[in-house]
Amino acid sequence: MKDIVKLFKILLIAIGLFFAFFIGMIIFVIIRGTDVSNVTSSISINKTIVTNSTLDNIESEEYTNEDSKELVYYDTVEEAISNKDMLDISLEIHDYVILKQVPAEGDEIYVICAVANDCTSGQGISRYKLKQKSGKYSQPFEYLGIEGSMKKFATYRYDLDDYISQTIIWELVNGIYIKNEDDGIGFFFSWDNKEEVYDLTINSKKPTDIIEYELNGKTYYYFDFLDADFVQQLFDNVNFGSYTLQQVSDAIEIKYKK
Repeated sequence: MKDIVKLFKILLIAIGLFFAFFIGMIIFVIIRGTDVSNVTSSISINKTIVTNSTLDNIESEEYTNEDSKELVYYDTVEEAISNKDMLDISLEIHDYVILKQVPAEGDEIYVICAVANDCTSGQGISRYKLKQKSGKYSQPFEYLGIEGSMKKFATYRYDLDDYISQTIIWELVNGIYIKNEDDGIGFFFSWDNKEEVYDLTINSKKPTDIIEYELNGKTYYYFDFLDADFVQQLFDNVNFGSYTLQQVSDAIEIKYKK
């Protein structure tokens, strides 16, 4: 009888350990997220593009009010971007770091900033468009932003290649890419792993620029590809009616040491 009771206790302990392990795994997956690489998605992208031309026919959600009233000019970039009267920014920005200026078309420039905000990762990259004239800077008349260092979104977990692939898709659909002065296009990103960023190549090319910065006491790495030669390659090899981020990554050859 004692042996039966002992066996029953062992059985109960084993069942308890099994359920504890099962529940722990569920909690782990929920907290860590499901790998997004092979999740199938569908999106509509206008593929009207030729090499070395801009994507003027792609749908854009740009906040641009350049023609609505006369621009105000300032002596410094910091003063200029502090005037957001022409911008429709719904996401509250708590702090920012100016990273670089990129020539656009004519007398226009992009000012790229890292911003602390209320998005999932707590920080992102903002692109302000303004005019430069006689050494002065206009208030920005266009604003676009992406989420930075996005390692989790909803229930999904993102590695660097997933994040880059997703961001490129978002930038193409929403017109967030950079149109540079040579009529090329560029993309910008942010990540928090130095080794991965410095080892990164897309289509066998290193980033155009890598800039280390700090926000909220944490170090991040801005990087961009300002002369992206992989967009047509992406369109030729991925069916956006049913695709995965892994397919996007493979099509444009995103490589780095994980």
